[in-house]
Amino acid sequence: MLLPLNWSELSDAELWSKLETSALWNELTAVKNNRLLRVEDYSNPIASTIPGAAKFLDKFMPLLYPDTFPEPLTDEQVQETLANEN
Repeated sequence: MLLPLNWSELSDAELWSKLETSALWNELTAVKNNRLLRVEDYSNPIASTIPGAAKFLDKFMPLLYPDTFPEPLTDEQVQETLANEN
């Protein structure tokens, strides 16, 4: 499974167009087996802050584990989970 993120100055559409014509890219097993988690318009994937971590988890956990996380947790669910930790 590949989770490609755009860190370039190209738009997402430009980058994907470039990748799709790349001989090297098309030799990757994940590409050949259509095992890409394509995420558009996602910036700053580094989860170095609490809001960054929350954004990362909200975006990617439903993609990686759709049966367990069909959608991001609501603020109420997060607060309930935190309350149960104590």
